[in-house]
Amino acid sequence: MVERHLWGAMVVLPPRHDPLPEDTEARLTDFTELVATAIANAESQEARAVLTDEQAALRRVATLVARRVSPDELFARVAEEVGALLGADITTMVRFDRGGRAELVVAAGTEADATPAGTTWELEEPWPTTVVWQTRRSARVDDDGDVSGRAAELLRRAGVRSSVDSPIVVEGRLWGAMVVSSRDEPLPPGTEGRMADFTELIAVAIANAEARTDLRRMVEEQSALRRVATLVAQADPPSLVFEAV
Repeated sequence: MVERHLWGAMVVLPPRHDPLPEDTEARLTDFTELVATAIANAESQEARAVLTDEQAALRRVATLVARRVSPDELFARVAEEVGALLGADITTMVRFDRGGRAELVVAAGTEADATPAGTTWELEEPWPTTVVWQTRRSARVDDDGDVSGRAAELLRRAGVRSSVDSPIVVEGRLWGAMVVSSRDEPLPPGTEGRMADFTELIAVAIANAEARTDLRRMVEEQSALRRVATLVAQADPPSLVFEAV
């Protein structure tokens, strides 16, 4: 028993067919308690190491967000960080459009260039990215036989069997999804939750970039309006005003 959970069992077998002593169970208990302590310590150390790595990766991504690096650079770095942290073979980011299509924004990992950025496909079922688009919730597939259509072709071309998709929600609207994929074993339970912290940082960066774009557009528009207003105030010929507009 490791921290009140049944972890396994210790089994002893006699060298001959003779029965074991009657106190064998009690004597084994002392050993299993020591084994349980060792397992708990090892799992605690492993959990701390995982948490430390995760927090370090989050800090690096948060630093990039604070520096306001370009979205392309941020997406590429986040894909690399998440892939390394979760042990994924391929990490991708997709963006949704209103017509029900997904566009590959960035990919990182082994043979990630098999599908170039800008590739688009229809959001079809059954497919975890489609589930994200429909429900705004994380989704996974652990068997490549569970998917079909164009998206399935892309998966099989990359040799992917298992993937987990996590939504990227920017200021209340579904922007896209981050996808981690494995070629061999299914991704571990809890992957969805660990991805959420990264997608939140991505959402902040996207919102900041869009806000800067909107602000720049507003400044340019106000400048143009002032120029036109100046021409009107100067009673310039209509042709000059039309040209300025």
